Order: sequence, then C-alpha cells, then structure tokens
Amino acid sequence: MWRLVAILLGLTAPLGAVGLRVVTFNIETHRNSSGWPDYALDNPSSMDFTSVARILERIDADVVALQEVHTSDWNEGDVAALGNQLGLPHRFIGSNSGNFDSSLRVVFLSRYPFSFTDSIMSPPGAKEIARHCPVVVVDVPGTSRDPLLISAHIKAGTGTADRFRKAIEMQRLVKYFNETGVEASDNFILLGDFNPSGANRTYTSAPSGLPNTFVLGSDITFPVTFSGNMLSYFSGLVPTLLDPRQLNGSAATFEFGQTLDLFLVSPALAGRPYGAEIYRSSLDDSNSTGLPKSGAPLNDNSSSIASDHYAVFADFELDQDFSDLSLAVSSASIVEGSPASSVQLTATLPGTAASPVEITFSSDNPGVAFPVDAVVTIPVGGSSASTTISTSRNYLVDGTRSVIFEASSSGYDSAMTGFNVLDADGPYVFTAAGETISETFDGFAGNQDPAPWTSNTSGWQGSDDGSSGVGGARSYGVGGDDSLGYLADGGELVANVNFINQSEDPLGILEIGYQAEQWRSAMNGSADRITVDLVVEGVVTPLGPLSFDARMDLPSGPASYVESKLVRVDQLAIAPGEDFSLRFTISPGAGSGVLPADVFINEFHYDNFSDDVGEFVEIVVGPGFTGELSGVELVFYNGNNGAEGARHGLDSFTLGTTTSSGHRVYSKLISGIQNGSPDGFALVVEGVATSFLSYEGSFMAVDGPASGMTSMDVGVSQGTNDQAGTNAIGLVGTGGSSLDFTWQKISGSHSPGAVNAGQTLMLPGLPPQGLAIDDLMVTFVSDYDGDGLADDEDGDDDNDGQTDDFELAFGSDPLDRASVFRTSFDGGMLSFPGSEGILYTVEWCDDLVGWETLSSHLGEGADITVELPAGETRAFFRVRAGE
Repeated sequence: MWRLVAILLGLTAPLGAVGLRVVTFNIETHRNSSGWPDYALDNPSSMDFTSVARILERIDADVVALQEVHTSDWNEGDVAALGNQLGLPHRFIGSNSGNFDSSLRVVFLSRYPFSFTDSIMSPPGAKEIARHCPVVVVDVPGTSRDPLLISAHIKAGTGTADRFRKAIEMQRLVKYFNETGVEASDNFILLGDFNPSGANRTYTSAPSGLPNTFVLGSDITFPVTFSGNMLSYFSGLVPTLLDPRQLNGSAATFEFGQTLDLFLVSPALAGRPYGAEIYRSSLDDSNSTGLPKSGAPLNDNSSSIASDHYAVFADFELDQDFSDLSLAVSSASIVEGSPASSVQLTATLPGTAASPVEITFSSDNPGVAFPVDAVVTIPVGGSSASTTISTSRNYLVDGTRSVIFEASSSGYDSAMTGFNVLDADGPYVFTAAGETISETFDGFAGNQDPAPWTSNTSGWQGSDDGSSGVGGARSYGVGGDDSLGYLADGGELVANVNFINQSEDPLGILEIGYQAEQWRSAMNGSADRITVDLVVEGVVTPLGPLSFDARMDLPSGPASYVESKLVRVDQLAIAPGEDFSLRFTISPGAGSGVLPADVFINEFHYDNFSDDVGEFVEIVVGPGFTGELSGVELVFYNGNNGAEGARHGLDSFTLGTTTSSGHRVYSKLISGIQNGSPDGFALVVEGVATSFLSYEGSFMAVDGPASGMTSMDVGVSQGTNDQAGTNAIGLVGTGGSSLDFTWQKISGSHSPGAVNAGQTLMLPGLPPQGLAIDDLMVTFVSDYDGDGLADDEDGDDDNDGQTDDFELAFGSDPLDRASVFRTSFDGGMLSFPGSEGILYTVEWCDDLVGWETLSSHLGEGADITVELPAGETRAFFRVRAGE
C-alpha cells in the first residue's frame, strides 16, 4: 500500500494537458444448457467476441474495464486476443482466491503499462466478496499525474441477503480506497457494474439466506446500511458521480432501463473539462453526435448482441489543475420534513476571495433534499458561502434515504458531501403520558395512502384545491396546507390509523381533535358526512362529537369551510405495549349516485371540402375514472382490411374543459384521419377495447386490441360538401355516460376540448361534496393516580388527601403520594418540612379567632423546628405558606 501512496502523491508540476479515455463494459456471460456461465468472449471468430470487439473499437478507449469475463476467457487467451486486437497489450485480472464467484472476473486492458496492481479482498479469515475488484495505476506518458482505477462488479440481486452482501462489498471497496491516501486533487476513477438496485435497508445483524461459507470480517460493526446511492458509503473524500447519457438522453446502462454501471471520479477530474456517454449502437448513426468515435457507426443491433449492458465511456484531462473547494454540512442527518433552517451547507475556498466567487449548490436527489439557495456569492475578502437544506416528507415508509450535495464554482475543483434523510413516517407512538401526536398532512401529495394511515382505496387523485370534480381520494389544500380528502364516487372512504402506547403507564384518557374541512361544495347536493370511531381490542366506540355534516348551502365549486372538532374519551385501559386505532369514514349522503367512470369518444372530424383541415378526435373521461391516462389509447383501424393503424395515448391529448360534474374533455389534432367507406377507431382502456366505432359503414377488426370485434357505425358522416372547421360528428343529449347520448352531425364550428352543442354532461344522482381531515391531534391525557380524572381536572393528582394547590404552596410534590406536608409535636417543639425558597409563618391563638404570628422561617430544604410558648392554659398553632 505504501508503494501506491508514493505513486499517487509524489507528483511534480504538470507539463501539459494529457487526455485519457476510459470505458467500463459488462459483457454478459453466456450460459450453458444447465444455466451455468461458460464463456463471455469465446474465441475471436465467435459472434460474442466480434460484437464486443467492434463496440470497443468504435469507442477506442485507452483503458477498458470489463466485467463478467469468464475465467475460461482469460485462461484460453481470449482476453489477450481482444487486447491485442484493440491495441491494449497490458492486462490485469482481479484475484480469484477466497471469493464466491470463481467463474466471473473483472479485468483491466490498457494501452499503457501498469505501475501498480492489486485486488480488493476480505481480511484474513473472512469470506464476503462475490468478485474481487482489481486495482491499477496506469503509467500514462506525458504526465506525472498517473490515475488510480478500481473496477467493481458488486453483487447482483435485490433480496435481503443480496443487499447485505452489496453493503459489505461497498464497505470493503471504500475502506481500501480510503487507505490509498488519495486526495481530491489526485486522479482516481472508480467504475464498473455497481448493481445499485433494491430498497434501502439497515441491518442490525446478519440476515438469513447468506451462503453457508459466508464469513463476516471481525472488523465489521452493526448497524450495516445498504443504500442504492453508492456515494453514501463514502465519508471524508467523496467522489463525484458522473451522469453519462445515451444520445437520446436516457441514463439507462442496462437493456431493461436501470442505471447499473457507474463512473465515480475524483473532484480533480470532475473539475476539469470532461465528457461521458453511454454507447448504444441503435443511436449511433453518425460521427457528428456524441463524443468522438473511431471508424463508422455500427449496426443497430450490435449492442444487443454484445451484452445486456451498454458500454459507458468518458474522456478525462489528467493535468490541468484547480484549487479545491471544501464542503461541510452542519449535521449528518435530518428527519424528513424538518424546517429548512435545521441544517446548513457551507462551501469554503482554500483562501480568501480576491474577487466575488459564485458558488453553485446542488443535490443528486432534489426530491428528497435540496439546497434552499442554489447560488450564493462569496464577497471579496470572504472565504465561505452557506445555504440551508430543505427536505420533504413523502408519507411513505421507506427508511433512511441518502443524498449527495455538491458545491461547484468556475476555476475550482468541486466538492461533495453525504447526507442522510431519516424517515418520519413510522407508526404513531406515545412514549409518556401527556404527549400529543399531531398530523398536519403538510406536503402530502395525495398519490397514495399517507403512511402510517391505511385506506380502502387505491384511486388516489393527487393534489387539488377543490376545483376538480373527479371522484376518489386526494390531498386537498393550498399553499402546502394539505389534508386527507375525498370526493365520493359512489362508495365511502375508510381511513384507519394506529397508535401504540409505548409508555410505562396505562392509557386511560384520550383527547382527540381535528379539523373537518369542506373543499368542494355542491349546492343542494349530497349530504355527505365524516364519522369517527375509536377501536380498542376490536371494540368500536363511535365518537359522535367528531362527526361532521357537509354544508349544502355553499355555492357550487371550490370551497374552504372548516370546523374544529374535539372530544375527550375516558374509562380506557390501554396497557403499555398495546395499541388502538382511529377510523375515519367519509360517506356519501342519501340520493348520491355512483360517479360515471365511462371513457368515450365524444366528437371527431375527418373530412371536409378540398384538403382536410383540423382533423381531431375528442374523448370524455367520466369523473369516476381513476386510472392513469397512459392506460387509455385511441387505436385507428382501416376499414378496407380491418387492420390496426396508428395508436394515440390519452396522455398525448390536451385537456380542455372540466365540467362542474367532473367530466374531463380531452382532444387532439390528428392529421391524415382516413375518410371512410368505412374506417374507424377503437378506444382501449387498460388493454381492453371498450368501444369500436366506425363511420360510413361497419367492418370487423382482424388484429390489435379490437381483433374479432365488429364496429358500430355512428350512422352519420362528413363529406366534400362540409366547409372546413364545421359540421363535426359528435354526441348530443343529456347524461353522464356514452349510452346517454346519440351521434349527430353538429352544425356550426368545431369545439375540440369543449362540451358539444346540444350536449349536457351531468351526474346520475346528487353531486358529492369534497370533504377532508386535517390537523389531527391525539393526546395521551395524563391521569397520574389512575382515578379516571385527568390531571387538569383532578384536584388531588396523587390521592394523598392534600390538594395539588396545597402541595404546591407548601412545597410537597403533587405527583408523589409519599410527599406530603405534615406537622408534628414533640416535647413542646413543632416540626415540619421546609422546602427551599418557601416562606413559612407559624401562628398561634387561644380561641381559634385572633391568630398572632409566632415566627417566620425561609425553607432551606430541611425540617424546621419551632419552640412553642409554655404556660398557656390552652393554645392552638398553625402554619401558613407564602407571603
């Protein structure tokens, strides 16, 4: 290891700019009939070898990192043949000792010799790594800044054991990397197939499902966290993750769309001019697009023949150097949804600024956390710039999420730092009496059940300010003040939320409050209602005071009516460790109807005098339809042969009118619609042809989603006598679904995106009200003595016979039955406890009327003793506390 440090850090000033092209390529191993890998390259005359070689010749890199190289490819000389063909005579393969995968290897090929080689392995006695990572330092001519390269092929799979193994392999890689002693100003490249797929998970012990021979190194400590963000494993010096793209803008390096193959490079390399690209032969059609390449473009299928991965390559400049920025974060983590002022990012220059320096802050995952100020200027004489971090709560139970922040500035090497966003969406838990659990739903996007709530619906409609008449569950609100809402679509919404008593005390009294909100109103519409139940061990208790009845006298449309609801429930007995739940039900009132979920073709234009102009199709979506627009397609059919033609997804249409009934009217200009005799189109919803219409005759579809169906002729048509822009074919009548209307040639101008002339869209029953639940507050009401009276209503909380007010005045503890104020007599002496800071006055009289002061004493935390007067026939004594 010392040799590597000396090579990297014993650098002299650069003599001139030196470039280096590097490629990483998982070349996919061939498998035999038994499913075992047997080769990847094969011999030089094979299709596998040739396809890989052609891609690498086209890229023409100086250093090639290959993954999934079979041991036979190395032993039989195929790797050597590939290197010789590419002009890359220097080769190094990762160790194959003490790892799990003896078949697949990781290999470097290089145009230049290696001045150092090594493999990343587990420590003695441990067996943890699937494929060892080769490490090389390439002796590049013309520069003393020789780059360090590490190629990885991290364990694949997304199972529990797979993710644990990935985390361990990344820990080994990062540990080795840290021990090299490299700095941000050095040239280093970590590349390969990192397999960063699978949900984040933290392990407190080794999971089941590990190989029988798996031995964890004694230096590994729990917890161990797997993250799909490979940068999250680094601390101190964090590499820069490059963002190479295919020529179509896609970041996928795997044929099924995932980004598995990565470049992680030093801030020095990332701070200089560089270029990166994902090579895909089907997009390689000229030498004028993308990074420069050698020779002519390849056949479209070259990439798919070579591998299920795409080659990823990058051009670097090794010599030009900039000063380093540094970046620090004031806390390593934050709970999602915390105030933006909670954590600060600070970028620091290596010295003071001679002129203003503009710092750009960015996040690799702005949907999780992002800098509030993207650009901050360091003034002359200053040395640092700061911004705060904003996080958003996503209402999903998804564990800790990792974010990498970057600070960059022209003329400086950028800096990165890792950051963790902790999940705020676990169960609601009481840890002590007196606690209040609150839920504001702020930031809830309305796209799924807001954890930890569960509901009986999957038809979430997103966010809404009350304008939409589409049925289903949603987040109602404006300005970030969101809520859990529902517009009845014929059924009721049932939303449950669970609470756990993890305190040391039984829970006997609850106080429950929330805001009942009406965000959409239908004057004289359905009498919709919110009801709330408490459920304890299966016993349901209706909470009548929390019920809310919708207002039906509000003007129809968006509304913002709010009522505060509050109830206190006693006589409960929820033991420590037990739970209870609240059940909110939003029910449609009597006379409400099921919202129409029909999706239907409403109007179209295909022919007119002279050249056809403004051809279009219009589609209406009923308010009860809660599916995705991408799941609806308009499919054209040729009436001459019944064959399928062009398809148009509804998500490519433009939304026009949304009626008060919630019907949405979409339209799309589609040139070249056939002129009939006959022709037609099918409407396909989630793969099923729900209607098959035609004009100027009927015919049978022979293929596509309407295959075997006979079209229904709409019975009216257009022709060469119709002036452009007039006399479209459309539905007229009154109703909410397609069967309520009839087809007619509509005189007058076209109305794409608007309700047709002579058409009224309405609901079958009373229209619903948009109701919501917001600002829930549930309090574990303290009842110290468990007598069923809340402490704020109980005059004697510890049941010791002295009121709380008395105990507070005399210095005893009103929540401790053993702490009481008592006087005692002994041999003419009066004694009582004297709490620190309280003034006690001893008074006496002989008639219980004319009290006189005997003495005053300031308590010091010890007993007070007072000598009583002697010789009296009778005497009465008392003690007062306070002024």
